[in-house]
Amino acid sequence: MTGLDQEMSLLSPAPPILFVLITALLGALMPIWLELSPMAEKYIFRYGNAVAGGVLLAAGFVHMFPDASDALDSALDWDYPLGGLIALYGCFTVFVLDRLVQSNAIQRCLPFTKPGHLEDKQNNASEALVMYMLFGALSFHSAFEGLAMGANARYADKFYAILWAIIAHKFFAALALGLSLARNAKHLSLLMRVAVAVVFSIMTPIGACLGVSLG
Repeated sequence: MTGLDQEMSLLSPAPPILFVLITALLGALMPIWLELSPMAEKYIFRYGNAVAGGVLLAAGFVHMFPDASDALDSALDWDYPLGGLIALYGCFTVFVLDRLVQSNAIQRCLPFTKPGHLEDKQNNASEALVMYMLFGALSFHSAFEGLAMGANARYADKFYAILWAIIAHKFFAALALGLSLARNAKHLSLLMRVAVAVVFSIMTPIGACLGVSLG
């Protein structure tokens, strides 16, 4: 096949997928390593978290949402902006979950051992829950983006279009998780936090390998 759908060999996706893995590892592990620095909390964590959040919001609403909404409208042939409604409910759901995690009603259900330490334990538990939710959401997303990339491994234009889209936000998504691990997972050992970062980082390569095998 020639032209835009030029075929690729099955071995050629390996270096780009490895590059995605290294990018994710750097973003996720850097905040854990920088936690040892006294300047990390004051400057790097604060501004890094803001930059990562801004990049993810821009990638979602500026890059992904318009195409996804147009594709959904074309597939359903509806005049109603269903894509916007789904995005609105998604934002509202995330907001509600965030409020629930930090609410007193949820925190009272958390176990504690010493009454004098109840407030600290509630705060630690809610912060840890936020980290686990972020880890689950980003890992789920990473697996499916890897699946899409691997399924198009035979077609150069589609494969590299998806690859550049992944690379554009992968470091900042990993950075957001790494910052959460550094700030909200102090109850975990250093080895466990590194393990969480590694598991997240390999989700895209695992999805890509599965996509290649299915494609």
